[in-house]
Amino acid sequence: PPRFVLIRLYLHKNLTRLGCEYQFEDEETFLAITNHLYGASDRWQLFWKKQQQPVSIFVGFLRIFKLGVTGAVHHFGGVARSGWKNIRSYQEEIWSRCVEKCIDRPG
Repeated sequence: PPRFVLIRLYLHKNLTRLGCEYQFEDEETFLAITNHLYGASDRWQLFWKKQQQPVSIFVGFLRIFKLGVTGAVHHFGGVARSGWKNIRSYQEEIWSRCVEKCIDRPG
């Protein structure tokens, strides 16, 4: 059986959940753990083989660039929403003042 370290133990009524970290030194051990947990799967074996292939500088740069652009877009959206809420509340305040002035006018 594969070696593992118990990280988390969660007990709730009749339910027990274990958080484990499996330890492996080589590909055969990793495949044995994967087969033990998920069953024999070519997809996981392909994943392991892809992890061992070197990544070209260009592909690595594109991946990091994508992370930066994605993060920038998410953060810009959050800042824009926050700013829009402030502008909107200010706009409502100005609009309500304008309406009050228009209503108070005689004529």
